[in-house]
Amino acid sequence: MNHRVTIEFIDRSRVDRAGQPIREYVEVCSVWANVRFERGAEAMRNSINTAIRRGSVRIRYREDINEGMRLIHKGRTYGITNVLPDEETMEFMDILIKRRS
Repeated sequence: MNHRVTIEFIDRSRVDRAGQPIREYVEVCSVWANVRFERGAEAMRNSINTAIRRGSVRIRYREDINEGMRLIHKGRTYGITNVLPDEETMEFMDILIKRRS
C-alpha cells in the first residue's frame, strides 16, 4: 500500500438563502492504498469504452465507505461504483472506481 487516497461524501446539511441544499464534499478518511487500473488491452478485451477509466483500490477494512462517495487519487476524482469487503477476514476491502475522461 504505497498510494495515499482520500474518500469524501456529499454533505447536504447546509442550505443557501433560498433554502436549497448546498452540495459540499466532506472528507471521510485519508488512507494508504494499493491502486490498480485496467490496462488498454484489458479494456479493449472487455469491450469497455476507453473514455472511461476503471480501477480497483485496496485499503484496510472500514465500515464507513459506500457507493455514494468519491475517491481522490493524485488529484483526480473517481466515483466509487462498488465496495467489496473481505468478509472472511475483514482485514481488507476493495473499492471499484471509475472516471469519465
